[in-house]
Amino acid sequence: MEERAEYLDEALLSNAFAWMHKATEDGLDGLVALLQKVLQAYAARALSRGRVQGPDDAALVDLITTDDARWETTIRDLAEQGEEALDGLRGCGVG
Repeated sequence: MEERAEYLDEALLSNAFAWMHKATEDGLDGLVALLQKVLQAYAARALSRGRVQGPDDAALVDLITTDDARWETTIRDLAEQGEEALDGLRGCGVG
């Protein structure tokens, strides 16, 4: 994704959402899931670029760069580490 970063813009988002809508109408669930992964990677890149400043931010980046199938496990792991581990997620409405 980094080597094509100059092409990551609002047009990518718009097209991805349009294709997701069309794929949903056509019953192409696999394509919808693939496009969701693309959007997740885009969001992770956008949120983490230049933002990581401390351990709280690192927890957020770890979560958003983790496959969505592991989000619940990742959040539980952070919760087991204590309240401080969840602080980086509270500001974004996750924790």
